[in-house]
Amino acid sequence: MGFDTFNAKVADSLHLWLNKSGIHVARTGPTSFGLRPALILGPKHAANLREALRAFDVNHSSYDQNY
Repeated sequence: MGFDTFNAKVADSLHLWLNKSGIHVARTGPTSFGLRPALILGPKHAANLREALRAFDVNHSSYDQNY
């Protein structure tokens, strides 16, 4: 499964945000991501991803631990 962002700046910021949130994604292009779930991507994992994406702001601080 994969998804795209609007531009490379958003992709860079989102990549940092997701990693900081404990969600590991792979960059598959300048604006693209690929999800490679470990073995299981269950409802709880999908909910964690959804909440991290909802909380994302392109201007977040890479040092901000509270989302």
